[in-house]
Amino acid sequence: MLNNLFATIYEWVYYSPEFSANLFQFNLYMLIGITTGLIAIALPLIYYFFINHPRFNKIFHWLLILIISDVIIGLSTVALIEYNFQVLDITGNFTINIIEFTVINILIASVFFSLISVGIKNFSTNCSKTPF
Repeated sequence: MLNNLFATIYEWVYYSPEFSANLFQFNLYMLIGITTGLIAIALPLIYYFFINHPRFNKIFHWLLILIISDVIIGLSTVALIEYNFQVLDITGNFTINIIEFTVINILIASVFFSLISVGIKNFSTNCSKTPF
């Protein structure tokens, strides 16, 4: 069920027949989607509730956390796909597909990160005006 949900989201933005079929068949959409979602939720929570210092109430610091989130998500996406393709013995040259999918995943995660930020920023005592 979750694999179908994440497949719909990802394939709406990026679809490559053989690559997408492998991601769907082995439930990698679900694994990548949940991992991406958890990271995109965790880092705004860390920024707004644990860092939460007046010195960090600037757009630069919020962008830095967003970039850190994107790097973690990008590396985890590549690692999850590469590892699972090796374990499942999926052959083929999917390098370009992995790069394109990872970029799309980072863009989706950035939008999700921003929405989470807007939703929780008012509960922060010091960073409630960041980013907007």
